[in-house]
Amino acid sequence: MKNISAGNATSHNDLFSDQKPVFFEVNLNTSLAAFAKKFSITNWKAYYEIIYNSIPGNPKMGTTEEVDDCISKFTCFITTTINLSTKVQLIKGHFRQLPQFILDKKKIKNRLRKLYQQTFYPPFKLQKQIHKDIEDFDNNRWRETIQGINSEDNTLYDMNRKLSNKFIPTPPILDTDGMKYMPLGKANAFRYSLENSFQENPEPYCNSHISKVNLTINKYLRSLNTCSPPNIISPQEVINLIKKINPRKATGPDGVPNKAPRMLTLNAVTHLTKIFKNVLLSIASQHPGN
Repeated sequence: MKNISAGNATSHNDLFSDQKPVFFEVNLNTSLAAFAKKFSITNWKAYYEIIYNSIPGNPKMGTTEEVDDCISKFTCFITTTINLSTKVQLIKGHFRQLPQFILDKKKIKNRLRKLYQQTFYPPFKLQKQIHKDIEDFDNNRWRETIQGINSEDNTLYDMNRKLSNKFIPTPPILDTDGMKYMPLGKANAFRYSLENSFQENPEPYCNSHISKVNLTINKYLRSLNTCSPPNIISPQEVINLIKKINPRKATGPDGVPNKAPRMLTLNAVTHLTKIFKNVLLSIASQHPGN
């Protein structure tokens, strides 16, 4: 039953087994409007930039409460960034209406797939045929659209606006001898800028003094008696685990798509690594014998 907004479900302990009867009470007089047809598009480049500027790479985690707070903030950062980077567009009009014979083939394919999952027989091979029928249907519809274009009723103008791509020219570059408009001049200006940026330091330096400073620093570092906590997990290990996530899988209860962890920046991965490290350290401190 679709678009039912009001209803109650109650369970009765009338049986001695675990299977208890459930009664549903539905108000048929109250209904919701039909859901709007819409689809969401996530700009992953904007998601990457927001993550890069919002998540700190080295958060403060000293106690268990701070670790829990960092976990909740990290999850909130991810979900908020996805919402900010996602645009919801309403679909005006109807969806693409496929012919009835293609819909019948899709139904047969679904039935054969379920049968194959249960009995491994018969093998269903209608997918390529359905794709071919849909491609032929789209080509025929496009051919009819082209034949119906006419300059008198502005259909040619509308089609030109839909198919034309906006050309964004590259802005000119200011060089030492003026503005560069041509690609060769821009490339030379960029090359000269790199050459001027990576020149040897003209100020004199002393190798013996540099060696003396290095020896002093190394001696100071070796004299430190502080012991740092063991590096239980590294950012590279977290990256390797993230790469194993299949982006085509469905989202979990939090609604975060599997592509979101794969688009994390280095500071976010470092943040996540520190969370894992502190969680493992807290577990190790609670169970020192294990």
